[in-house]
Amino acid sequence: MVVCFGCGGYQVRRWRADDKAETDHLLALAAGAGEGRLSIFRCDLFDGAALLDAARGCPGVFHLASPCIIDAVSDPQVPLPRPRCPLLRPKLTSSVWLWPQKQLMVPAVEGTLNVLRAAKEAGGVRRVVVTSSISAIVPSPGWPAGEVRDGRCWTDVDYCEENGVPQG
Repeated sequence: MVVCFGCGGYQVRRWRADDKAETDHLLALAAGAGEGRLSIFRCDLFDGAALLDAARGCPGVFHLASPCIIDAVSDPQVPLPRPRCPLLRPKLTSSVWLWPQKQLMVPAVEGTLNVLRAAKEAGGVRRVVVTSSISAIVPSPGWPAGEVRDGRCWTDVDYCEENGVPQG
């Protein structure tokens, strides 16, 4: 995004948390796009004022991340019946599935809503693009390993219906 938009003549603003190492590679990429093409704003998704400052003057906002839990849930809060779909099961052995409310859902939902609010309040933002986490591209369990991943592999409706995964 930094290279594509920077080389296309756009000013790119990157919102970041406290991890400076997270942005060093972007600054190196931006150097090839021209001086001053990248601005980095320190903020988090729960700081509406900082998000608003970063969105002011932007014709478009791209929200490119969402939390994703790859390993075991470290801070479970909400007990739910264990899902039957293996893709939705965290690495827990009990019959109760502990939904990672604070670790996953609150940042994903509230963070995205805060980005949308900032874009609306900033004035001048004509378009918002929201992507998701890597979870959105985990292929269906039966997808052949050597097969190209396209739109057919993401959600196997038959599999979901057979395994009690709600549609949404």
